[in-house]
Amino acid sequence: MKYLWTLFFFTLLIASPANEDLIINLEQSLMAPCCWSGTVFDHGNKEMETDIRTMVEEGKTKQEVLDNFVQVYGER
Repeated sequence: MKYLWTLFFFTLLIASPANEDLIINLEQSLMAPCCWSGTVFDHGNKEMETDIRTMVEEGKTKQEVLDNFVQVYGER
C-alpha cells in the first residue's frame, strides 16, 4: 500500500501545468475517430486521452503526438 501512495504522489509531481496545457491543446486539436464529429476533448475518447497523456509524459512534442495519430488513423 505504501508503494501505491508513493507512486501516486510521484505521478502528481510529473504532471506539470505545462504538460496539462499541452494535453488539453492536443485533445482539442484531434478529432475523435469513432464518429469524426467532435474533438477528443468534446467527445471524451478515453483511449485517446490516455495515449495522449502517456506520450506527453514521455516527453513527445505536440507535432510528434499529432504525427502518431495521423499515422494510426489517417488525416482528417
